[in-house]
Amino acid sequence: MLYSVSLCAIRGMDVEAPPKVLCLNIDEEKDMLKNSFAVLGLSFLVLTALAFGAEGDSEVESVEAGELAAAVETPSTTDIYGSLDLRPSVYPNSASPTGAGAGLENTLEAGVKIGANTKIGYVQVFNANFSNSPLTGGSDLEAGDGWFKASFANLWVSEDGNTNFSYQPRVYLPTAPAARDAGMITTVRNYLTLSTKYSDSFSLATSLVPIVHFFDRSGNGAKPNKAFETRLYVIPTFNFTERLSLSVPVMAHYNLSRSHGGVQNNTFVLWTWPELLYSLDNTNTVGVAYYSGNFLKGAAGSQTLDFGNGFGNESAFQVVYQASL
Repeated sequence: MLYSVSLCAIRGMDVEAPPKVLCLNIDEEKDMLKNSFAVLGLSFLVLTALAFGAEGDSEVESVEAGELAAAVETPSTTDIYGSLDLRPSVYPNSASPTGAGAGLENTLEAGVKIGANTKIGYVQVFNANFSNSPLTGGSDLEAGDGWFKASFANLWVSEDGNTNFSYQPRVYLPTAPAARDAGMITTVRNYLTLSTKYSDSFSLATSLVPIVHFFDRSGNGAKPNKAFETRLYVIPTFNFTERLSLSVPVMAHYNLSRSHGGVQNNTFVLWTWPELLYSLDNTNTVGVAYYSGNFLKGAAGSQTLDFGNGFGNESAFQVVYQASL
């Protein structure tokens, strides 16, 4: 079987900005967990089997905020791919627990592409500390989120070819120390994305992301862990030239926590992660990015819009380098 390399670049949009981990108490909900795992597993296998049996002529286009991919058709039906994303980052908030700081946010991905519309891979985030990075817990290098994923593109395509539907399930592992400390077992996300190309210079992607979190305890310290989460991503992308693009995603989360010590913390999160990217060639991309904190401030049930909190709390300025491997 011939193997060739797909050219991919990934923007690590899976850094958890304002929200932390969610929970489901296994001891209290054993039956629900068993049923959830069974349903999720069966659904994953069925969708994978259906996707493997489908072939199409359309190019794969990733539409989630956090990913930028370009697929190249080859004569073979199975390709090995890999990508690297490096982001030197400055954290300007001097009022954060670690103070103003700087670090490096890195994302590695490797996997296989099967046919024209299916990819299966693993993604791992690594964070390095330059000075007071809020992501490393004081360590020089620390693992962040890690997850297995399957991407099924073009499950539905409109007659004019400008609109398509894709699906991406993910299973997260407790690779981050903070997640392990909170008792994380796994997190299951499902990305349902509708993308429309309105012109050569503008496209819009909308993703609905239901999430279930599994923990071995109801909370960590005085803070409840999350149980369920729903995310909505609205991602407009402006293509100024064939090489230069700007995406300005608006991302909203609703977090439902477990009851822990008589406390339940159900909150909304609203944030953004704009990126300006320039493609040097088929394998290298450079750019700049900025991610905000939560634009909603206050306790659960009484949150108000606060732009100062969003632009000042947990925000970061980034230089971006992406490469296919």
